Amino acid sequence: RRVTGGQKSFQTVNPYASYFTRTSLFYKSMILRHFLRSITHKNARSLSSSPPKFKPSNPNYLTRLHQLYEKQNFLKKLGLKLHKAEPAGFCEFHLPFTSTLTQHHGYFHGGATATIADVSGGFACSSLLSVAQLPLTLNLNLTFVKAAKGVEGSFLVGRGVVLTLGRTIVTSSVEVFWAPPKEGIIYEEGDLELCAVGTQQCFVVMDKSENSEKNN
Repeated sequence: RRVTGGQKSFQTVNPYASYFTRTSLFYKSMILRHFLRSITHKNARSLSSSPPKFKPSNPNYLTRLHQLYEKQNFLKKLGLKLHKAEPAGFCEFHLPFTSTLTQHHGYFHGGATATIADVSGGFACSSLLSVAQLPLTLNLNLTFVKAAKGVEGSFLVGRGVVLTLGRTIVTSSVEVFWAPPKEGIIYEEGDLELCAVGTQQCFVVMDKSENSEKNN
């Protein structure tokens, strides 16, 4: 914004503008990098092919994840299933197709896609935390690259992997794939179609529930 007074003129500058611009470009470049990596390789398992190299604070983190899942009534209502959480810092969820998950064109609803992305990243974060800590989603940036077909027997595959592990902020990369119906096997990597890709940030809080110490 330019302000003119008499013969002098000056321009006011927002000191935060450059920061937000850099941050926005950082996330966009990260999303683009993961997207290109997914579509240029025959193997669509871009996240799990580069497993995280973090050491979990809780050696019994798998038990902890299943305990956290049992408390998530919304996830169980949707039909989300915890499929894999190894190594620590990586998590995969499955969401089988049902007619209640579709939008007006018959595809998986975008809310279902965003939910499995958010949950996959959150549980990947939880696998590295202590029994006294819990993650809360702070930010979720998700780009939809392809509609997931609403076909009986198909399902969504959500994958999250931790990128950076801080004391209070944990950043993860998330991807959602569509798996076509197949008899005899769950899915094959080459059949997965990328539907959404993005990043998630979680804020780490203390678990104040009465059972947090008993679950250690």
